[in-house]
Amino acid sequence: MLPFAGRHDVLPFTHLHVEVAHGDLRLICSDRHTLAIVREPLTATTADFTACVSVPADTVAEYLDTLDDDAHADLAIENDKLVLAYMHTDVRIPAQPSELPWRKIVTANLPPTDVPTGRLAVDASHLARLRAAQAFTMPKTPLRLQLRGADNAIIATVGGTFLALIKPSQPSARPRRRPFGRSTTGSTFSTNERHVRRTVQPHDVH
Repeated sequence: MLPFAGRHDVLPFTHLHVEVAHGDLRLICSDRHTLAIVREPLTATTADFTACVSVPADTVAEYLDTLDDDAHADLAIENDKLVLAYMHTDVRIPAQPSELPWRKIVTANLPPTDVPTGRLAVDASHLARLRAAQAFTMPKTPLRLQLRGADNAIIATVGGTFLALIKPSQPSARPRRRPFGRSTTGSTFSTNERHVRRTVQPHDVH
C-alpha cells in the first residue's frame, strides 16, 4: 500500500488511511495519480466499532523498514492513534480524521453503468518491472500502454527509448463480485470495545 502514497505532496495524499466498519478493515493510499485499496474481513470484531483515520505513510514505512521480512507486528487501531508493536517495542503514531474522498474517486472513474471493454490476467510482478522506465522518462513524457496482438499483450513505451512487452499470464476470467479481493492468509484479528488489533507482516503494506 505505502508505495501508492504521495511523497512530496500535501494532505491527505501523504497519509495511509485506515477504515474499520461493518467487520471490514480497509487500507487506502493515493498520490493523486494512483489509488490503491486493500479490504480484508475481520475474523472477530466489535459490531459497533468504527474508525476512519489517517497517519503519515512515511512514519509507518520507517518503522516497518526496521523489521525483518518475516517478522510479525501487531497493529492496534484506535480513533486517535495507531499502535505498532513488535517484541517489546510499541510505536504510537498519532492519527487524525481521514479526509480522503476515495469513494467519490472510485465512483467517478468506475461508474456502476460502466461496461468493461476487456479483461486481462497479468502477473503483478511483471507490471512492477515497468519501474525501469523511470530511467528513460523525460519531463512530461508519459509511459504509454497498448494492447496488441491476438493475445492482447501489453506494450509499454516511453517515446522511442523504452519498450516492454508483457503477455497475459492466463486467459481472461470473469471478474469477481468483490471489489477489492479478500485474503486472510497470515492475518489474525482480535478486538474489544476500544480498538481493533491485527497481526501483520511488513510486506503486507509495502
